[in-house]
Amino acid sequence: MTLALGSNAGAQRGLVKQTSAVNALSVNGYAAPGTCSNAVTGTYSSSGINYSYVSFLASSTLEVTRPGLFDVLVVGSGGGGGSGLTTAAVNGGGGGAGAVILLENLYVPVGSHTVAISAGGAANGTAGGVTTFSTYSIAPGGGAGGGYQSNTTPSLRMRGGSGGGGMAILTSSFQLGGFGTGGYGNNGGAGENTTAAGSGGGGGGGYSAVGSTGTTSVGGAGGAGYTTSIAGSTPTTTWTTGSFTFAGGGGGARNSGSAGAGGSGGGGAGGTTGVGTAGTANTGGGGGGSYSTTAGGAGGSGIVIVRMRTN
Repeated sequence: MTLALGSNAGAQRGLVKQTSAVNALSVNGYAAPGTCSNAVTGTYSSSGINYSYVSFLASSTLEVTRPGLFDVLVVGSGGGGGSGLTTAAVNGGGGGAGAVILLENLYVPVGSHTVAISAGGAANGTAGGVTTFSTYSIAPGGGAGGGYQSNTTPSLRMRGGSGGGGMAILTSSFQLGGFGTGGYGNNGGAGENTTAAGSGGGGGGGYSAVGSTGTTSVGGAGGAGYTTSIAGSTPTTTWTTGSFTFAGGGGGARNSGSAGAGGSGGGGAGGTTGVGTAGTANTGGGGGGSYSTTAGGAGGSGIVIVRMRTN
């Protein structure tokens, strides 16, 4: 990750880059890279610069032993997929992805800094929780997917990073997906509501793309997530398999057809005969929508990754 000119105020925005033109341990009075006593998750080199990083998969503290500059990735948890209703051919929408916030060259003083990782939104259409890094950053959770039992009001599909997908039900009008918060994610797709039974639920929004609209033949796909190199191209990781992408939206359900795929970055697929797939843990991916009255897939929990330069 190349460092570039910018402020170092620590304000949060989606993928904000808090930089201070530091390409050596100390330049023109700028602070040197900080150090911590936490166990290192992995190390790598890029363009002659050596880095180490610590991944937080659950709530803990960052123990800073030397004040200085850190790069911090904060991902909120994903929203849960919406439930369906087999007797009314209702297909739930996918949950929205959690917000993604990147703080580059953030100055952090010596001391214990709280990291709070929220679980994903519960199955059956519950919004995801926030992930926080000390007092510097709060990443909202993803919006809940629209569903028959617990999530028929639009407000529950509008919270946080990316919006949840709308449910599909036998009416002549769309149920819109929830709105993503500007700078943190994207909107969820609408449910395809027609008088034809079994229309697809909308896909949850992902960090990089909106969720797709459900149709009469397929559930909406979840929006794509965000790929990062904060831990190198082949990170040492226990939170995902073969990928380093976060915050994908959950897919919408579609009975007797094709459910929506989960978005890259841990989004769960929608269900065709039952429960949607849960979002992948520690990716902030949204859960897949469900066709049956059983719950949609739960959202994936959030994550915090802290990177330090070591040369």
